[in-house]
Amino acid sequence: MQQLRTLDRSARDMRTILTSIALIIAYMTSAQDAAVLINKYDCVVYYPDSTVKSLYHVRKGMLHGEAIEFNESGKPTELGGFKRGHRSGVWISSEGHSAKYVRGKREWGTYPGCGTGKRKAHDHFQQRYWKLSSKP
Repeated sequence: MQQLRTLDRSARDMRTILTSIALIIAYMTSAQDAAVLINKYDCVVYYPDSTVKSLYHVRKGMLHGEAIEFNESGKPTELGGFKRGHRSGVWISSEGHSAKYVRGKREWGTYPGCGTGKRKAHDHFQQRYWKLSSKP
């Protein structure tokens, strides 16, 4: 009986260690992604703790082109674009919802995964983010 308790405790300790390693790798990967992305954008906005808040392209002094917005922990939350300083086109969220903007005004929006499934919407967000982060 004592041996079983020791094995259970060892398994829990191992799970804790593996989970910690996975979290550290995920944090380091997102930090590396942000560092790579910073060099590709003209404007970087930071949270007070120096975590990247958003990345923008600027043309003629106005936001113009692709944009990425992050949460306080550095995870990407929204992808979209600007045109002449205003949100434009379809913006997608990591949570699966999307919204279309015309000249900065929201035309329509969807709920997470509306009509496509939340997982499919999340995968689309991840693919688009990967394309943005891997562009030369």
